[in-house]
Amino acid sequence: GSMQSAKLALELNKPLYVLPQRLGESTATNLLLKENKAKLICDFKEFVSEFASIDTNQDEFLEFCKKGVSVDEALKIYGQKVYEYELEGKISIEGLFIRVLV
Repeated sequence: GSMQSAKLALELNKPLYVLPQRLGESTATNLLLKENKAKLICDFKEFVSEFASIDTNQDEFLEFCKKGVSVDEALKIYGQKVYEYELEGKISIEGLFIRVLV
C-alpha cells in the first residue's frame, strides 16, 4: 500500500509528501512526518509552486466561474472546458455549482 510506495521513494531518495490526517488515523503517515522523512502538504498552491509556476493571467472562463455559476450554465457556454479545468485542478464541481480553486 502507501507505506510500500513511501519506502520505495525513500530508497530512491525521492521527496515524499503527505496530506494531513486526523489524530489517531494513519499512524504511518504521522511517523513519516515525525521522523522528517516526509513533508506535509498544507497549502496546495505552495506545494504546486515547488514543481511549476501558476499562471496568474486573467482567464475568461475562471472569471465567469467566480460569479457563482452552475455547472449547466458553464457547460452551455464553455462545453468541455469545464471538465478540462476540473481535471487540471483549477475548478471543483460541488453539487450543481463550480468553485474556482486557483
